[in-house]
Amino acid sequence: MGVSSRKFLSAAALLVASVAFTSQSAAQEQPLRHTPAGDIVGTNVNGVNAFKGIPYAKAPVGKLRWQPPQAKEVTSTPLKATEYGSSCPQRNKADTSEDCLFINVFTPQDVSADSKLPVFVWIHGGGYVGGAGDLPEEVVARWVKEGMVVVSFNYRLGALGIFSHGQLAQSEGANFSIMDMTAALAWVQTNIDSFGGDADKVTIAGNSAGGMAIQMMMVTAKGAGQFRGAISQSGYGSWPLPRTADVATVKGSASAEAISRAIATKATGSLQPSLETLYATPANAFVHAIDGFHLPVVDGMTLTDEPARLFEQGKQHAVPYISGGNSYDGSVYPYAGVAPSRLLTMITPVKDKVTAAYGLAEPALTALPFQHLFGDMRYVMAGSITTRAMANVGQPGYRYFFDVAPSDKPGAGHGSETGALFAGNEPAVKAMQAYWRNFILNGNPNGKGLPLWQAVSDNNQNWMVFDDKAHLEKQVRENKLNLLEQAYQQWRD
Repeated sequence: MGVSSRKFLSAAALLVASVAFTSQSAAQEQPLRHTPAGDIVGTNVNGVNAFKGIPYAKAPVGKLRWQPPQAKEVTSTPLKATEYGSSCPQRNKADTSEDCLFINVFTPQDVSADSKLPVFVWIHGGGYVGGAGDLPEEVVARWVKEGMVVVSFNYRLGALGIFSHGQLAQSEGANFSIMDMTAALAWVQTNIDSFGGDADKVTIAGNSAGGMAIQMMMVTAKGAGQFRGAISQSGYGSWPLPRTADVATVKGSASAEAISRAIATKATGSLQPSLETLYATPANAFVHAIDGFHLPVVDGMTLTDEPARLFEQGKQHAVPYISGGNSYDGSVYPYAGVAPSRLLTMITPVKDKVTAAYGLAEPALTALPFQHLFGDMRYVMAGSITTRAMANVGQPGYRYFFDVAPSDKPGAGHGSETGALFAGNEPAVKAMQAYWRNFILNGNPNGKGLPLWQAVSDNNQNWMVFDDKAHLEKQVRENKLNLLEQAYQQWRD
């Protein structure tokens, strides 16, 4: 791709905001929670109770590699949940392990089991090849002190998380990452009341791959009843996904089995590795067998179609939903592993008009017009389509466009709304933080002192735009998005 793995991970780190939770403050008395998962001991720092590194499933190692997550046995010994568990195997990150299915819970210091606080579950991004749930201290403190319980977790990545190889039985599908996510959300439903949270007031949110995860949770069967609201930031639920041989083929979709065979050959050095060889191959070999990002697959079980297609068919869960994208989401394009020729193929039905609208010239990963095309096609369009489709299930879809950027940048880069949401102070960002807080606490983003954010409808095609301020606009990039949707409808029909 012309970029190093180190540069890739530097970008991914911005997407997932996943650095170690550290503090110079002395920990106070260790909080103890009695839960269905067993007794759990945490720490208290700066008024936040932190319970880190709780296993939500058995370690997916040995013969449990490429298996659905298995329930963890309850032990009589209290769990010391004071440090983050290992991150799942990924490029250029130390101390990773396949034993990585850990969940983290953060609560206000004075919370009790009767508090019934709303719960904010964050699903990290990183292109399904990087990231972890080890949220920075400022992220946790900002949201916990708004009167909520915050949860984060790890899920399997790369070929260890998404793999459709013919040697595997895959009785429940090929998306082990999705299985991990639904297992973590099921753990929340079972245990969060013990931490002072309310299992009936769970909101899930994520950015990039995490935003895509939210869109998948909205349409996967096991996501039903696990949350009352969802926020997808720069998800890509309209992007064509690889498909297994068990589902109907769709124009423009790759073979999930062919991709997995290529990964297996690169990881093992064998054209036809045996099942024993696949299990014996070190995780690190699979980590380095993938260039760029990785994609979930349509396997007919965990995911029956691309999320946007299911949204348009009214098959999403009927809960309020926020989604949108950034003005320069294409800043991530050089790291994505998607060739310019692929983009040109995808816009074939309206290629001349799109070429003129974006000023496309010499194809290149570093060419700004191709970056903008990628950002709008992969992220902004997905937010537009899925929010609009919420009318199909009688629930509001709130659509946003984030454009708070330094004057020397061509727009708000991919992941920048997440950094701003967690730590920004600009007027528009403060409004965005308030909308998200209201949505998590009350199920509706609107509140006192904020411009009214109306849901998308046939007669009211609203975008909440965040630039120098928060304000509603009827359309954003109308001509470009209309052209991209024309291409989308033809390649997906």
